[in-house]
Amino acid sequence: MVGILTGANNSVSLANAFLRMVTESLIDREGVLVFKRYIDDIICHFWGTLADLNAYIDIIIKRFLEFEMKLEFRFASWGSVELEVEFLDINHKFYEKDQYLTSNFIKATAVNRLFFRR
Repeated sequence: MVGILTGANNSVSLANAFLRMVTESLIDREGVLVFKRYIDDIICHFWGTLADLNAYIDIIIKRFLEFEMKLEFRFASWGSVELEVEFLDINHKFYEKDQYLTSNFIKATAVNRLFFRR
């Protein structure tokens, strides 16, 4: 894949426009309650059966592979072991079947650290 320089003035704008084009067809689909993207992070809230979710994930994977891009998925689901997922320093935690809470996510490396300058 040919790209642009990371530090170029227009790199962020071009990357945003490109990813919007890639993800546009994934947003308005049955079962998708929320689909938000920030730079290269995407959060999607999906409501449906496990089969419906797996079919939607296959669509997402195929769409990104068209552009030689791979995704890393993290899941949180009611009725599964994982009930929370971090996204952009916000914890999304399920506490009822159809409701969830958000709270600030604090990375372990950001705890109990002091930096001094001489």
